[in-house]
Amino acid sequence: MRQNTYIAGFHERLDKACHDSGLSKSEIARRAGFDRKSLHPKEHVMMTSGYIAKFCAVTGTDANWLLGVRR
Repeated sequence: MRQNTYIAGFHERLDKACHDSGLSKSEIARRAGFDRKSLHPKEHVMMTSGYIAKFCAVTGTDANWLLGVRR
């Protein structure tokens, strides 16, 4: 799998998780303790396991789904 395909898929899932949570990206970032810019695909922020864990806890998202491991 090409990296660009993975990144595009990741950000699509990230956006879906944000939408499905019913929270704004600003609110998700505030609750998780990171900058809202990190939720924007053009920022190319390296997402650590801690970042992903906090995002998933706030949004109720499964980390395996977010990472594309499980559909």
